[in-house]
Order: sequence, then C-alpha cells, then structure tokens
Amino acid sequence: MSHVSRKDISRLIIGICAVPILSVWALVSFLPIAGLLGPEKPLIFAVADVLFLLTGFGALLAALVAAVLFARPQARGTVKAGVKGRLGLITAYATVWLALYWAVSVAARTMV
Repeated sequence: MSHVSRKDISRLIIGICAVPILSVWALVSFLPIAGLLGPEKPLIFAVADVLFLLTGFGALLAALVAAVLFARPQARGTVKAGVKGRLGLITAYATVWLALYWAVSVAARTMV
C-alpha cells in the first residue's frame, strides 16, 4: 500500500470541491449581462450587475490571459505557476461571489 500524505488528500478534497463550484461560477458569472439588458430596475442593482460582471469568471479569465500574453517570455511560467497553486483561493472567491450574487438577485426581485 502506498503512503498518501495529508497534503495530497487536501489537494484531492479541494479539487473535488472546486470542479462543481468553478463550473457553476463560469456559467452564472455571465448572468449580469441579462440583468443589464432586462427590464428597468433601480440604479443600485444596475451598478451591482456591472460590478458582478467586472469581477466574474470572464473578466478574471481575460485578465489572466492578458497577464500571460503581455508578460515577458521568461516570466510567463511564473505567472502560470502563481495561479496553479491557488485553486483553493480561487474556489473560495467563486463561492463568495456566488453567494453575494444570489443575495443581490433575491433582493432585486423582492424590491422590484
């Protein structure tokens, strides 16, 4: 039987949690576009939709791609490596983003 370290188990658990959370976040993060194009609502919720759009999956992915493309060729590996080891942090960010988006969406529906 092979020896499995606690670090390997932690990575596995984070990976198991990250896949569904990041998949849902990738889809839901484009919903603020529908909120902006939908029926008229108070300004505060339109501003919230813009902020969610700017901090969602698409915007962060675009920033990462730009960082990799505009980095010097010798620094590209360090940019990729910096993101690679942060799966838990990115998953936590996505979870908080989803919870806040849900709360704002419920508030927008109840106030309008």
